[in-house]
Amino acid sequence: MPAFCAGFSNGKMNPKIYYIHGLSGSRESATCVGLRERFEGVECLEYPSQTASYAENLRIITSAFYALEEFFKSEKIIVVGTSLGGFFASKLADEIQKRGGVGDVSFLLINPAVCPYETARGKGYERELVDSYKGLTISYNKMFKTRAVVTLDDELLNPRQAIDIFGSACTVFPSGGHSCWNMRQDEISQIIKDMMR
Repeated sequence: MPAFCAGFSNGKMNPKIYYIHGLSGSRESATCVGLRERFEGVECLEYPSQTASYAENLRIITSAFYALEEFFKSEKIIVVGTSLGGFFASKLADEIQKRGGVGDVSFLLINPAVCPYETARGKGYERELVDSYKGLTISYNKMFKTRAVVTLDDELLNPRQAIDIFGSACTVFPSGGHSCWNMRQDEISQIIKDMMR
């Protein structure tokens, strides 16, 4: 299917999926590849996660989102973010609330980084970049339908932080690890399908 036709079926617009990868991720991450195998019209909002500050990364993600939406003009949008990408998906929601100009947007945050500064400090990343996240926590913008998915055996992040914030909007799995797509792809895909309705 040509790129300009992605997301269309029988003349009707399917929900557009925008994926935001985690730290050191890319459009080649297991989740992004898996989403493309299961859904039409998946776009990756890439950003230099390890080399740019919080403000610069948010600007890049927001600009990429609006540039693609100018092209696609989707009626329904689902933004999927994993780990640090889940954090940035939540901040994109805040930006969309300020700017508007897009269709019906929902968010799915998979093992999201709730406090990136707390997670990254002392791990060998450039201090100036880590400090740009200081004092920032994930957003829960209730203007938008938001779901979170967490795994209790996440080896990188504390799942309880996301559970405490998202409450009943959080689906909890006992296992799957931080990169949970391979083990939980059926369940995550079903959540996305439910969000498309």
